[in-house]
Amino acid sequence: MLSNPLASKNPSTGEIQSRQRERLADAVAHARAHSPLFAELYRDMPESVTDPQMLPVTTKPGLMADFDRWTTDRDITLDQVEKFLARPDLIGTKFLDKYLLTTTSGSTGRRGFFIISADELRAVSGPAYSPSSIGPLLLPIRLFRLLTKGIRTATIMDLAGHHVLNSTWVQAHGTGNKRHQRYSSLQPLSELVAQLNAFDPAIVTGTSGIVALLAGEKAAGRLSISPAVVLIAGETLSDEERASIIREFGAHLVDVYAANEALRLSKSCAQGWHHVFTDWVVFEPVEADYSPTPAGVLSHSVLISVLYRRTQPLLRYELGDAVLQRPDPCPCGSPYPAFKVQGRTADVLRNEEGAPAVIAQVLVRSLARRVDGVRKFQLVQAGPSALQVRMLPADGLRADELWPKVREELKTLLAEHDLAHFTIELANEPPRISPGGKFRHYLPADA
Repeated sequence: MLSNPLASKNPSTGEIQSRQRERLADAVAHARAHSPLFAELYRDMPESVTDPQMLPVTTKPGLMADFDRWTTDRDITLDQVEKFLARPDLIGTKFLDKYLLTTTSGSTGRRGFFIISADELRAVSGPAYSPSSIGPLLLPIRLFRLLTKGIRTATIMDLAGHHVLNSTWVQAHGTGNKRHQRYSSLQPLSELVAQLNAFDPAIVTGTSGIVALLAGEKAAGRLSISPAVVLIAGETLSDEERASIIREFGAHLVDVYAANEALRLSKSCAQGWHHVFTDWVVFEPVEADYSPTPAGVLSHSVLISVLYRRTQPLLRYELGDAVLQRPDPCPCGSPYPAFKVQGRTADVLRNEEGAPAVIAQVLVRSLARRVDGVRKFQLVQAGPSALQVRMLPADGLRADELWPKVREELKTLLAEHDLAHFTIELANEPPRISPGGKFRHYLPADA
């Protein structure tokens, strides 16, 4: 059984590094002993491995292609997994009577299937690892809201499929009750607003994109809720979006960075940085050739080794996010390294020679700062050198009225990043939430 010593305490940097080395050695040994795939990958490794850079890099496509040899429980097969995931009536139930089985939407490539036991999750379920351990941080007015609203929670998500939020919510709450309700992120915004107004939650959970849209509805006077806590996950917020959510809701904001691969990956702080729990997850910002990216420099991608996963080893696994690690200690005092997520490797726009030029999310945010009157932008790559712009105008404005200014500013931005070869046009539809309930600032050609 995995241990969780001192989970509720604030460890020192030295203690964190020591735990990481010990747990990495255990994770590598377990994977090599019980996974046929990792036994082959680690055949020539030393008996004890405490340096992650000694290990080969693994990827979702590569592991999924050899699924039956990947897992350490030999009763698990890809055929069984696919049959389970094909049944909506099994959402929230245990796979093989003991595992949580979830899937990614596949919006950035091949779908991934992820299996984890309750024992594995228990290792990182203590107060130190919980994003919602916020009691001492609540101001009196927020605590008053929390109690007078009966701690009602509203979770906004895609209600279909075995994705992790849906599966864990159904497992905990079934079809819902007076205190816990879930709402579809894919329904019209006006319907979602009406439902939330009727429920009047104390806690709101949703992806960053949908919560930012709701902050706009609050500013416009259509959304009347005043939650004590807003918990967001998914794509990274801009500083402007973060400020808008805090200002409009007056709530304590908890920003979670996590993934199917690492359900307990990090916790946000008041400074707007994420702190990754490096006593349980090795976190390596890397260049395109997998060499280390220095702190303070935007990485090409990031590799993670999830040290509590035993059923399905994830060691030096490419997560695909471009991250910026803070080079100095965070003012919040956390001993864990601080970073911000800038986008995904798949969201890179390339110049005429095919070289990477800029992450599309950065481009979208720059455009939003240059143009007033637009609540949301979404870029869609319609071809190798063609972009479409989806816009959600502010109240009282029309997309066609704003388009001339948007087109000129985007042309200037593209030229500044050596991307003047792109043609741009106004899409005939507003921004859309993707399957899985996330808002993506950029949709590549194959999305």
